[in-house]
Formats: sequence, structure tokens, C-alpha cells
Amino acid sequence: MLAYEDPYSRKQLYYWNRQVRGSEAEVDYLIQQQSYIIPIEVKRGAVTTLRSLQAFLSSHHETPYGICFSTKNYSEYQNIKSYPLYAIAQVMGNKNKELQSAINTLIV
Repeated sequence: MLAYEDPYSRKQLYYWNRQVRGSEAEVDYLIQQQSYIIPIEVKRGAVTTLRSLQAFLSSHHETPYGICFSTKNYSEYQNIKSYPLYAIAQVMGNKNKELQSAINTLIV
């Protein structure tokens, strides 16, 4: 994700990790969109449940939705929006855009 950012800005990637005995959870990326933090999960295989993404959303009530990129088709269930990996690759392949603009193209 950093490869698609403006090379002259100092951007950092963030993730979320909850370490509760018997209930560990991790979200791959966190991005800021306006005043919200949006969690992003990237799955390469079949997506069954998105427990970590759901755990983040249930513990951060101000977050309006989460995003999952996977091999599955477009879908939306409750407050999780799913996009196929090729969609983000196609949008981010345009090097003239920054990451935030590329993601906004998909989710708006």
C-alpha cells in the first residue's frame, strides 16, 4: 500500500491487534478516511468469517464500516464491504493517484 503513496510524503501503515487470551484478533491495515478510521482485511484464499474485522467494528463503534479485499466478488453484508482483489489492483495501478484517492474510487 505504501508503494502507491506519494514518495515525498512520510506515510505509515497501521494495523490493529487485540491480545485477549482465547480471543486474539488482528486487522491487516487501518486507514483514515475523513475523521474515521477504516479497517481493511486482505484475504488471499476463501473468506469464511471475518472475525477480526467484526471484532474491530464491535469495539470501535464510531467506525462506520470495514473493507475486505479477497478473491470473492463484490458484496456488502452488514457493515463490511467486500471487493475483489483485481478491483483494488486496477485502481491502484494508476500511479498518478495516491492511495487514499484510489480507495475512495472504490468505496464511494
